[in-house]
Amino acid sequence: MSYKILIVLFCLTTAGFIAFLGITLQRAWRNYFIEFKTKRHKKRRRGEKSEELPEKTPRPFFLFWWLKTSGRALAIGCSAYLLLSAGFYLVWPLLRYGGTSGHAAAAIPDKTEKQKEQWKSYVELSLAAEKKPQDAPIQLKLARAQRDLGLGAKALTTYRRVIYLDPLSLDAQYELGCLAVAMGETNLAASQVVELNRHWPTRPEPHLLQARIDIRAGKRVEGVAQVRGALAADPGNREVRLLLIDVLLQQRAYAEAARLAQEGLKQQAPSRLDQTVNSSQGVPPSGGISTPATTSSLFFLLARSQVGLGQFAEADATLQAAAAADPLSPAPYMALGDLRMSRSEYRRALAAYEEVLKRDKESTLAMNNIASLSVEHGFDLERAATLAARMYAKYPRDPAVADTLGWVLFSQQGKLEQALPLLRFAATAAPRNPIHRYHYGAALLKNGQVEVGRKELAAALKLSGEFDGAEKARALLGGKS
Repeated sequence: MSYKILIVLFCLTTAGFIAFLGITLQRAWRNYFIEFKTKRHKKRRRGEKSEELPEKTPRPFFLFWWLKTSGRALAIGCSAYLLLSAGFYLVWPLLRYGGTSGHAAAAIPDKTEKQKEQWKSYVELSLAAEKKPQDAPIQLKLARAQRDLGLGAKALTTYRRVIYLDPLSLDAQYELGCLAVAMGETNLAASQVVELNRHWPTRPEPHLLQARIDIRAGKRVEGVAQVRGALAADPGNREVRLLLIDVLLQQRAYAEAARLAQEGLKQQAPSRLDQTVNSSQGVPPSGGISTPATTSSLFFLLARSQVGLGQFAEADATLQAAAAADPLSPAPYMALGDLRMSRSEYRRALAAYEEVLKRDKESTLAMNNIASLSVEHGFDLERAATLAARMYAKYPRDPAVADTLGWVLFSQQGKLEQALPLLRFAATAAPRNPIHRYHYGAALLKNGQVEVGRKELAAALKLSGEFDGAEKARALLGGKS
């Protein structure tokens, strides 16, 4: 059952309750009319006196009479509706947010304003394109806006119009092919490869587009070969290099990926084709291959390669170099924190996450990780409690945030009654997260619910035996202190 089905059921319940009130009101009015009008009128015509309805008996107000005669039915109906509504309200967050997993998963940011800006820009471009239908650059911008908004069919038509106006538009030809691949229009994409080879045989674009087609068809070896051909056609193109490294990492070819990344870091600024590749970022290639958007991604890919090779110290140094190259970006420090967390270097990881907060004060992921590390390993407990409360006030329906605050309340402040509902929500909303299940199980044991608590601990260890706190979970499950 999804939350959308829950909404439909609530609407049906509300409609049924309104129908129940209407039927009850209709029957009451009919009985009221018979009782106080029809019977009295008939008896008066026959000249009879009614003991049940003496002449001086006043006729009661209808609504009061209705409540008096139908009170039991109304009470039962209203109670049932209120109980069902309360049940829907309690189940709603579990279904609506139940897909979130991972202890450090941040809440999904609100993109409403961004979407409004995209649509506003799209409307403005549409008006401009209507005024200047022969202007190829405006038409190209419109096609990109349509593509980014998911209007694939309209974007295909607009790209064709651009190519009609400017047959030598490299960007339009390439982006049309990429969009065709994403939409499953393989024949159209293949025709664009032919056009690209005819006009620009020495450019990387034909190889990149053919790589997307091959990967879409499940021909990963041929796709990788085409990406290699694209890099051979333009060795100085940094974005193509990034794409090839990413593919090699997926194939666990860490040594070659590290070599290409180090070569790329020695090069100067990226070549002109970067704009062409960047312009197609809204259409990721099939098969899970993605093109990193910035040249600083070389540092991250090199670090991934070094981790794959087991060179953790070198990966740490690479990420520090990335931070030095882009001192205002929080991303290198976030990656540093994650790397150090995986190596159980908790104090150094905490320092990296603190650097993230210096550059992004609203980073929920960093705040959550700082609070979790502080509680689990006894660092700054007051700061952990402050950050956990701050996050929960902003994201009360995020399972990771609820788990962090619940664990702070339970393990550091001893507020078991307040912690249990939060930990229960986190474990229920993200049942595949072993840390949530472990925290909930530990709180249940403390509350005297031994059987249920042991089940939660066993479930946590079954999901993973390597999470932070696994040893404590084993100790609790084994009955050790």
